[in-house]
Amino acid sequence: MFGEIFILNNRGCSVSSVQQPYMMPSGRLRLAFHWGRRCVAIILLFATTAPLVVTSGLRADPLGLGTHRQLGLPTCGVYRSFAFPCFTCGYTTSLTHAAHGDLASAFRVQPAAAVLAIIMAAGAIVAGYALVFGIDLVPLARWLWRPMLVWVVAGGCLGGWIYKILMVNGGY
Repeated sequence: MFGEIFILNNRGCSVSSVQQPYMMPSGRLRLAFHWGRRCVAIILLFATTAPLVVTSGLRADPLGLGTHRQLGLPTCGVYRSFAFPCFTCGYTTSLTHAAHGDLASAFRVQPAAAVLAIIMAAGAIVAGYALVFGIDLVPLARWLWRPMLVWVVAGGCLGGWIYKILMVNGGY
């Protein structure tokens, strides 16, 4: 499920799909080291942890909108112009709640962003594991990248937006 990992025999040829050390002629053990796989894992680890680390230093806005202003960003132009939340309104606030461990508040503010925070945390764990053990993440990405999953994610984001519109404009 997490990709191919290779055992190398004493000639450096792959002989299996599980990474294990092999004995070199000098009597020392050698592990297969895959730089490309680890570079992909580092990029994924950074991409999944950076938003959570940044938002962990913020204070969540009690209204569920405006936390991003602590990062020096302007007020949402869509919300300011139309009094209507944009597609990503509430994401920073929700991620801030999730980064502080308050998943209930994260779901209350913006459910799609709360799910995103959980996916990012899981992605960070997978990336860290891949970084340490040199696992190839490409087969996992291919397995995950399916049309049905894309539609589910799009539907979840749309549902989160509709929820946010109802929360802001409906007074729920």
